[in-house]
Amino acid sequence: MSGPLTSAGQGAPAFHLLAKPTGPICNLDCEYCFFLSKEMLYPGDRFRMADDLLETYIRQLLEAHRTPEVTIAWQGGEPTMMCLDFFERSVELAAGRSTGTSATGNGRTQSTRRSRATA
Repeated sequence: MSGPLTSAGQGAPAFHLLAKPTGPICNLDCEYCFFLSKEMLYPGDRFRMADDLLETYIRQLLEAHRTPEVTIAWQGGEPTMMCLDFFERSVELAAGRSTGTSATGNGRTQSTRRSRATA
């Protein structure tokens, strides 16, 4: 086998990718969580996905799919720790892409930080 494993238009038509925009940071500290100790691997990190990385992530995620719909999935402790403006920006970025696909958002939450704005 020679060359890259995949190239534009040759990858899987669809796949699921779960992003953790807060990295290992979480406000829940569940006893069973395997990820909490990972915070020590990144001393001094802000643990927030930067806006330029968010833009790159959304663009590449939408471009890599060859399906009419893409799910943008978030997790990472409590994804709502990123605050509503982060998710509004991700929706704005996805809506602004002209890839011929529609994007839907999906976030796993324990609902500890819900408000009228995030409900």
